[in-house]
Formats: sequence, structure tokens, C-alpha cells
Amino acid sequence: MMDRFESKVIKNGPAMTESVHSIIWARLGETDKALTAWKKSYEPFLVKGSNEFSEKRSTVRTYFYTGSAGVINSVIYGFAGIRLDKKPQQRATFRKQLKSGWFLSVTPHVPAELGDLQLTNLVIDGKTTSLKCTVDGKVTFQPPI
Repeated sequence: MMDRFESKVIKNGPAMTESVHSIIWARLGETDKALTAWKKSYEPFLVKGSNEFSEKRSTVRTYFYTGSAGVINSVIYGFAGIRLDKKPQQRATFRKQLKSGWFLSVTPHVPAELGDLQLTNLVIDGKTTSLKCTVDGKVTFQPPI
């Protein structure tokens, strides 16, 4: 479906479109396509010289929080593959039931070009931890959760 519909979006559309594409491609295991979409979700929107995130490619209207949040969500939910669901993801590299009854599942799809990914100061069930996801799909929490 992504191959069919990805090209149907407006060429000068919002940054969030490419962020969503990045998450979908990553979850499909297409890390190169995910990385390309991720770069498209922020590079055209950066104001040259300041690296502020603009609402549009053609005008300077900063700071665009929704667009920048999409870029961050691509990393968390796409490349790191973090999910919170009522049921565990069976193919996840890491699964744990939380105090809430929901399941934390992690299935990383980190592009080789990025190298290993580390998310720090995550609070899970009241404990602060760091998550490391490797390019080859390994998951480590330090300290363990």
C-alpha cells in the first residue's frame, strides 16, 4: 500500500506527512526508505543559518512544534519501534507488561546510516532508564526495567 499511495500526497505538503511515512516504512522493515522519508520531514523546513523549524518550506514561520514533533515521533515509534498496546506485539524484540496492564513492545528498525540509537531518561513504570537499539535489532535497557 505504501508503494502505491506514498506518491499521491501533495509535493509541497506538510512535514508531518513524511514523518508518518517514515514510521510506516520503518515498521515495515524498509529502513532506507524510512530514513529518506525522515530526512524529507525536516530538511526542507530548516531555516538556513539558524536550524529553526519553519511551518512551510517557502516562508520563515518558526517555531513549528507540530512538524518537529513528527520528526521526533519517527525516531521513537519508527526507528526505535516503541509501541504501547493492550496486547504484546508477538514479533517484538522486547515485550513487557506495565503496571497499567498495557504492554510495552520494542521492535527496532534503525537505519545503518544512523548507527545505534540511544534514548535517554525514559520513565517507565516510575523508573528512569535509557534504551539502546542497535542496527542489528538488539534492545537494551540500562538500568533494566
